[in-house]
Amino acid sequence: MWTWALAWVVAGVSWRADLLANLAAQGLLLTCALAVLWLLTRRRGLFILAVLACAMHGWVLSTGRAAWLPRTFEIAARAPGAVRFLHYNASHKRPPGEVFAMLGAASPDVASITEPNVPLQVELIYGTALEDEYPYRLKRLFNERSPADRVGAGVVLSRWPLEPYPVGTIVSANLAEEFIAAVLSVPAAATGQTGETRWGLIAIHPRSPRNAARWAYGNELASACAAVAARMQTEGLPVVVLADLNATPTGWRSLELYFAAGLRRAKPLLATEGTYPAWIERGGRGPYPLAWPATIAIDDAFVSQGLDVRGWMRVDPAGSDHWPVLMELAPKP
Repeated sequence: MWTWALAWVVAGVSWRADLLANLAAQGLLLTCALAVLWLLTRRRGLFILAVLACAMHGWVLSTGRAAWLPRTFEIAARAPGAVRFLHYNASHKRPPGEVFAMLGAASPDVASITEPNVPLQVELIYGTALEDEYPYRLKRLFNERSPADRVGAGVVLSRWPLEPYPVGTIVSANLAEEFIAAVLSVPAAATGQTGETRWGLIAIHPRSPRNAARWAYGNELASACAAVAARMQTEGLPVVVLADLNATPTGWRSLELYFAAGLRRAKPLLATEGTYPAWIERGGRGPYPLAWPATIAIDDAFVSQGLDVRGWMRVDPAGSDHWPVLMELAPKP
């Protein structure tokens, strides 16, 4: 029980510890159940240890959050002065039309799409689909550097101008290929401010920790993202990172973005909604939808201190095994 509660301490140097640290919410649930059991059976020593372990899980879970209470909102009713962002891991083989329908219903101002299938890449990365709705876009092209090393495709769509940000002056060439980074020009009408504002925008997708090597490389990318976000903030830019971080709010990658760059998770602490997997198949049957605690929160936005989370919610997964996340962000008064 205490190994689980303290796994985050060594999560940066131990692959297995980080996997355990990523499941702190599930650890809290189990430890609370044990605390109740030991209270009812009057095992006071074990009860006290369980309560302390619950406190440790709770502290890690609450670290680096931009909001605590759930902040769902009506899609049709936009919050005044807020910019709407969407992040979506489109990991599926369904036709692009389903993704386009989801985007149309969610109506984000800026959308980051990662792991698009080939037809979706043809439409959004190599083609001009949605050009009227989103005239500005930045792309990350699929690149197989070696049979064991590849850069996944991705694209950021925007209603407003995007100016590429020079990450190559901050991180290594290999890591720079993994970024979509830009300065987003937000019109005054969107935020209610007196003039146009410039926001730093980063879209990344660190590799899943399926083995220690993938975990270590994904951690390098998270550290590089923290460095780029920190540089943007020194230039006076509020920063938004859209990512499938392949880490929950208690994983090392999330904590690195918080401690190294001051970025906070947009997902509210008490919103008990994971983003992956949205469903599973077993024995050729399904899909069977899943809910927390069988899901984990790996898709999200990370925001700098100058931004407020007005809204956060999941929307239709459009065939993917990841839930898209829709957020409304606004400058703090």
